[in-house]
Amino acid sequence: MVVASIDSLECSGDWASASATVAGRDEGSQPFAEVFLLQRDGDIWVLKARETACGTFSPGGPRPTDAQVPADLWEAVCLTS
Repeated sequence: MVVASIDSLECSGDWASASATVAGRDEGSQPFAEVFLLQRDGDIWVLKARETACGTFSPGGPRPTDAQVPADLWEAVCLTS
């Protein structure tokens, strides 16, 4: 898999959300959209698992109190598949 394009990038404090188009290396593969969550750790950005950073929530429910993702990024990062 390769990142074909970065379609959007949003930052909030030490967190960032990147929406990218990802494609396979095979010529016939279909590209697809993917959301990546990153957290700054010193001078580097670390890929974070949305399943963990988004907290424990129920579909349709509010942002959970155990969410690590900032509130202004939470909906775009955590409610997308």
